[in-house]
Amino acid sequence: KKGVTPFELRKEMTIAAFAGNPKISVADAEMDRAFLRSDMWGILDLIDAKYPNSDLVQVMGDDSFERLQKLGTVHPRITSIVVNPRGPGVELPASFRNVPVLNAGRMGAFTTSSTYVRSSIAGNNSSAIVGVLKPGVIGVINRERLYGAKKSSVCSKWLGLEP
Repeated sequence: KKGVTPFELRKEMTIAAFAGNPKISVADAEMDRAFLRSDMWGILDLIDAKYPNSDLVQVMGDDSFERLQKLGTVHPRITSIVVNPRGPGVELPASFRNVPVLNAGRMGAFTTSSTYVRSSIAGNNSSAIVGVLKPGVIGVINRERLYGAKKSSVCSKWLGLEP
């Protein structure tokens, strides 16, 4: 997608967000190269090879799910697709290409989208996301001044970098 946060920063925030969770692994160098080529099928092949006996669940926002529907294909090892709707009223099919589609919001899952986080930071609305982001993620956002974060932004205050 055009205008997205650079891959390296997204990866750094992902590592910070899932630090300490042994059930989650972040891309290795080979997967990094596939990500940089935007080769999602290749990424899924690499994950399948690394974890051959695991269920492979694809998690995405509803915008990515719309693109997947337009492509019309699902990797053969995907056992289910979990979609995080960006707002109320998003209708999802029960399945896509014979793969179950699950609504993250109805599962009681963490459903804060990156779009919501970006708009909250840009709008200086800290109360909307306090406690949602881990300090390491906030640190990257602040250091790189992502999403309109300023030196005197709420991100700095959350981290205790400013009085």
